[in-house]
Amino acid sequence: MFSLPVNLDIHNVKKVYDDLLETVEQNIDSGEKKIVLDADNVEDVDAAGIQLLLALKQTCKKEKIEFKIKNIGETCKRLFLLSGVNFYKEG
Repeated sequence: MFSLPVNLDIHNVKKVYDDLLETVEQNIDSGEKKIVLDADNVEDVDAAGIQLLLALKQTCKKEKIEFKIKNIGETCKRLFLLSGVNFYKEG
């Protein structure tokens, strides 16, 4: 499981992208077909962070890798909804 940072924003999105890309490549190489992100620590997400997550979701779909984000707090859920994206499933 990959832990997302407290702030997923323009200031650190490049480093997070690089780390996530390495994780995805390792999973592809090992044959693992699942990426799980832990959003437990995330307090703030901006447009750059949302774009990063959307790009990762699309990459996983293309590579037939299951994509999940766990432990999404209410603040992040509201930000995602306001942005028109849903990285979680109710119920």
